Amino acid sequence: MNVLEDITAIVTRFWPFVLVLAFIYFFMYRPQKKRQNERDVFLNSLKKGDEIITFGGVYGIIKSIRDKYVELEIAHKIVVRVDKQGIAQFSKSNNKSNVKTKSAEPVEVVEEIVEVDNPEDVGTEIIEEVEDNNAKSKKEENK
Repeated sequence: MNVLEDITAIVTRFWPFVLVLAFIYFFMYRPQKKRQNERDVFLNSLKKGDEIITFGGVYGIIKSIRDKYVELEIAHKIVVRVDKQGIAQFSKSNNKSNVKTKSAEPVEVVEEIVEVDNPEDVGTEIIEEVEDNNAKSKKEENK
């Protein structure tokens, strides 16, 4: 009977710890693991042409998928690289109205050559398409 009394004494001392561990497992670990599995399935289901929303609120269309990132077209000929973990969900809209596919008027492209002093900075220049708002307003005034 001595052994049985020792076992009951151990159980009565440590049952609160067992309850805490069970609580952590059933209410914290399992739901988090389930959400992570659903997220992995979502990220693996991405394909070229999907309309998505990033966690930053940027809407775009996937142009290419790599291991760690996707190339996302956020406007006509504007492609950005986004980490896969930064993709929140599919866009709820069925049409492609969130991303401009064709501009109504031709866009004037201005290229600027930038000289860099430090050789490490080569290739870090930003090239942007800029629409001349003055030309637009002049056209509207002439109408």
